[in-house]
Amino acid sequence: MARITVIGASGSGKSYYTGALLEDRVPNFDIAVHFDLEDEEGGLSVEGNALYGTLVVDKDRFESIDWPKCLFNHRKLRVVPDALDDEEIEELYGQICEAAMSLCKDLEIEAAPESALVSCDEAHQVLSKHSLDSRVNRMQTGGRKHGVETIHLAQRPALMPLTILSQSDRRIYFHVSEQRDIDKINKASTFDADRLKNLQAREAIVENKHSGEFEKIDTDNCDRERPHFSGDDGILDDALPV
Repeated sequence: MARITVIGASGSGKSYYTGALLEDRVPNFDIAVHFDLEDEEGGLSVEGNALYGTLVVDKDRFESIDWPKCLFNHRKLRVVPDALDDEEIEELYGQICEAAMSLCKDLEIEAAPESALVSCDEAHQVLSKHSLDSRVNRMQTGGRKHGVETIHLAQRPALMPLTILSQSDRRIYFHVSEQRDIDKINKASTFDADRLKNLQAREAIVENKHSGEFEKIDTDNCDRERPHFSGDDGILDDALPV
């Protein structure tokens, strides 16, 4: 049972690679939820070839939804918060984590799910650095015993709870340049994280926490069946020489 953290600066290739990983693995899970804070993975819900259904959660839905029932009935969902404040976003993710755990751990019926994957983009914005939600902590530290696996993506690990990083079985690092982020990674990694500054776009280092092994990979040949809608390039970019 894997708990994965994917770290890298904007434009480093982490989201494209993670999307390919989700395409490959999500069909094997009974339940899968992708928490898409910025609605960047709409391609995974493309009509006619959807990996996930899309559920936009506004304030009204936030206050009324029954998450265990929702996940049991729909099974594969991309959840997009809409006009929620920071506290509501954190609470929403906590409710989803609790529901995934409850369905795999406590539900005793014939159709009960036996496996779940909870993934979260922009985890450094969803989770509080100083006080990790107890439901998220329970999932990250004990979920694998009940078939619940996790993927957390972050640009800024310095702003993310250390528990997410330290309790990950696999860590996938793309280019990181901020020294505060490097220092945070060094608290959990088995190698000198300063080398991450030298990674080129779409290059990554995969680390196995338990064996201490790490290996550099090139994700340039990583194929995705569904599109990735990157927001890195804007209208002004085309007007600039470099």
